[in-house]
Amino acid sequence: MSVPWLDLHLQGDPRLIVGYRQPSGIISCRQVELHKETFSFFKEVTNNAISRIQNLTRRQYAHFGALEEGEYFFLETANIPKRPASKRQRHSTINQTPQNDYPDRSRQRNTPGTEELASAITMVDETDNHLVLSDDELRSGKKMQLYMISYSTDLGYIGFIRKSNPQKSISPGHRFFQYGEALKKVRTPDFVFDDKIDLIVGPDEIAIFSDKVVQVIFRDVKLVLESVEENINTVVNVFKNQLPMTEPGKVLLNEFCGKNPTNAKRIHELVQHRIADLMLDPDSFTRALSRHNLNHLLSDDGEINLTVESIPSFFDFLEGRLFNDDHTQEPRRADRYSKRR
Repeated sequence: MSVPWLDLHLQGDPRLIVGYRQPSGIISCRQVELHKETFSFFKEVTNNAISRIQNLTRRQYAHFGALEEGEYFFLETANIPKRPASKRQRHSTINQTPQNDYPDRSRQRNTPGTEELASAITMVDETDNHLVLSDDELRSGKKMQLYMISYSTDLGYIGFIRKSNPQKSISPGHRFFQYGEALKKVRTPDFVFDDKIDLIVGPDEIAIFSDKVVQVIFRDVKLVLESVEENINTVVNVFKNQLPMTEPGKVLLNEFCGKNPTNAKRIHELVQHRIADLMLDPDSFTRALSRHNLNHLLSDDGEINLTVESIPSFFDFLEGRLFNDDHTQEPRRADRYSKRR
């Protein structure tokens, strides 16, 4: 199978987009005006990123999967859920509805862990609609979360995303730029760029060089936090007929997930992609708990009885992260996982 973006020709001048994290968790984007003397640098970075793909092993994206040396994840954009249409806001954010002339891409919600990547796609689709960064915004002290180099192609925009604050401290090997009427090379910089790219968003496919970028930068904090109560109710309802949960356990689970976006994301992923497939026969469930020395998760009355200390183990158990070493039978936990090839 050919890699879709290898045959794409980058057209026109590069665009540079920077992103700030809003209190809501959404990233607000601004476009940086570029001087023509910077074009060759950005073209070199993007060409190197495309060339890099040819020397790596292509691997289907796996939520919580760990990339091995010499691999990259690929994900077809058709497998990424489309954000609901919304009215265009005065300020630019990466969850806006695309307004360009390129055809809309049909995306279905059928790949775990991809909801946040819809934001990355919209960020690319909106390349020419992001407001221009003002000098006041640049000097405001707000920390930038990422930057993106974008080009047009025959099939749509392509974005090269780097999870890095381009205003970070100066270190050897970086190119230095200053932003006034346009971005220019200078000795005393406003922006510092390296030659690394973490994520390429093409018209048909995404290439992921760093699995952490997807989970850290493109998480929709507001979405997962707002859905905590609904997701917990779903989990409780799935279990209630065979293995009901105690009321104190429900309260603790709500507090555990409601205060931390990472925990909120875990229960969101369980509900969306795994909970319905679990074996809920009480005997089978109890035997599985025993294999992992988790009998304490059940009360004497056969109810799921969670405590602050046991909730992480409850998540690990439901997510399938627990296993025993085949040779020593030592209990172990997988920090990340993916299906065996």
